[in-house]
Amino acid sequence: MTNNELLLEISNMMDVKIGTLHQTVRDEMKEMENSLHGEITGLKKEMRSEISGMKSEISGMQNEISGIKNEISGIKNEISGMKSEMSGMKADIRALKMQNENDIIPRLQNIESCYVDTSKRFYMELGQMEDLKQDVDVLKKVVAEHSEQLRKIS
Repeated sequence: MTNNELLLEISNMMDVKIGTLHQTVRDEMKEMENSLHGEITGLKKEMRSEISGMKSEISGMQNEISGIKNEISGIKNEISGMKSEMSGMKADIRALKMQNENDIIPRLQNIESCYVDTSKRFYMELGQMEDLKQDVDVLKKVVAEHSEQLRKIS
């Protein structure tokens, strides 16, 4: 049910309740008028006071209902703002997804491919590196020996 429907239902219930109460008051007044005419004046004053109190309560309820309507209106405005923010977020998310799909993922795949190729090359050339290291060690020894021989000759 919408708030207006709830308010209408509350109003209808109040009307029925007040109508029933009003009829009861009239019936009681007729019985009293028939039996005790002197007490009618006092009872009328008492009933008027009660009705006045009820009217005050109803007026207070109407003010509260009005306040609730204002709060609901504010909440609706906030929800409307949130909906528009969500629309913006949805558009941003779509843009990010498109960027991922069209730009970032292909680049990552390219980086991955280069990395895998490079790591394969390094792994394959690891044996050559060991051979080169041994060759350099041999060269160092030969150069050291030749340097020693040249030093002796000179």
